[in-house]
Amino acid sequence: MATLNATNLKHASSGSNNIVLAADGSTTISNLSNAGKILQVANSTYNGQTSLTLTSAYSNNDSNIYYVTQLDTTLTTTKANSKILISGMIAGEFSNPDHLFGFIMSSTIGGTTAPIDTLRGTSSNNRVKLSFLPSVGYHGDDNASTPFSTPFSNFYYAPSQAAGTAITMRLGVVSTYYSSQTFKINQAYDTTNNDEREHLVSFMTLMEIS
Repeated sequence: MATLNATNLKHASSGSNNIVLAADGSTTISNLSNAGKILQVANSTYNGQTSLTLTSAYSNNDSNIYYVTQLDTTLTTTKANSKILISGMIAGEFSNPDHLFGFIMSSTIGGTTAPIDTLRGTSSNNRVKLSFLPSVGYHGDDNASTPFSTPFSNFYYAPSQAAGTAITMRLGVVSTYYSSQTFKINQAYDTTNNDEREHLVSFMTLMEIS
């Protein structure tokens, strides 16, 4: 079998090498330099237990979004106009049935936190705008010992920012119930010490892509 020994391959009309063969066996192909790729990954994982108070009901008023600060995840962009894929999981139990609550993806840029409108529904009259709903862990008339785990994956966020911009992704929680409510994160609402009150984990992962 014949072997072709070469270091570079170049088209006759090209101004530079099209393919470079390195001594370690790696290959560089020039027209792949702008191909889509993962530029960096950032993650926040929380496996503790805490409570979040939802003081007021949400009716598309951003002031009534309450944030799971343990999942705040920051990356600093390495390229201008790069995109961010957002995935993760949120776990816990509310003080009332799950269908009365929801989640909203937000970002903080330059000290300003705001919901990402492209990552939540549109409003119409009294319909609230949400990114996703909790998985229904509610069991019969028991909303105290059945926590849920709700995954979310590959939200595509295009913040249109310069390279070197710090962006913090935040997960907001809202209640549509009229009175103050509580979200017990990573645990059942009833914290009695027995094997029916599970402890769980929540996390958020960001991937900057080009």
